[in-house]
Amino acid sequence: MGSNVFLTGATGYIGGTVLDTLVKCHPEYNITVLLRNVPEKFVECYPKVKVVKGDFDDEKLISETATQNDIVIHGGKSKHIPSLKAHIAGLLKRPGPSFLIRLAGTGIIADWKDGPYGELNPKIWSDIDDIDTITTLPDDYLHRPIDKIIQAAAADHGEKLKCAIICPPGIYGPGKGLIRTQSLFLPEFCENIIEQGAPFYTQSGSNQRSWVHINDLMKIYLALVEAAVVGGGNAMWGNEVMTPLYVEHPM
Repeated sequence: MGSNVFLTGATGYIGGTVLDTLVKCHPEYNITVLLRNVPEKFVECYPKVKVVKGDFDDEKLISETATQNDIVIHGGKSKHIPSLKAHIAGLLKRPGPSFLIRLAGTGIIADWKDGPYGELNPKIWSDIDDIDTITTLPDDYLHRPIDKIIQAAAADHGEKLKCAIICPPGIYGPGKGLIRTQSLFLPEFCENIIEQGAPFYTQSGSNQRSWVHINDLMKIYLALVEAAVVGGGNAMWGNEVMTPLYVEHPM
């Protein structure tokens, strides 16, 4: 395999941190990013990173760029179907195996639709034991329509297209990108508390939400990319459930 990586969403909270992590941990990688506008100091901070000017609606550009790379990290607009399809189409034009890593979220299993709100849901989900349930959820679940596209591509082209979907919960901690360095939910929660004048909860308040620090999330991205560079490594790709991906990066 090769170490040519194409990243979208490189100015976002997660994508910007992914870019910074890959550049600093693996300066030998050839990284290309899709940018609508090039941020100030981008070239100074990432002189070896190649920039293609465009946005998520530039399907031809995205497809062509994906074809030129071994690994695609689809960040940014995680529910943007045309750009995802362009990534897949481009990777499938490559002669050998390619890798697609997509950002989703634990919203795929959220019980926000039916409630009960403010109460503890005792279910503990496992991406190993519950993989069959997670990959067959109804279409009205968050992320499900776009996840189905990736699942179908992996099922139809499993030897040629290796896919992984990362589903983090709420994320906190300072990002390392050049533009967005704050998460979405935690600052919003704090703003709501300030507006109300005090912390608050709904019903019994026994509901729980999982959180992950941005640095710990980067260990997963880094481990997946490193596994892809060597042809798959010990990571699980597609619907395979075999040996878990053990992460040992100190970061």
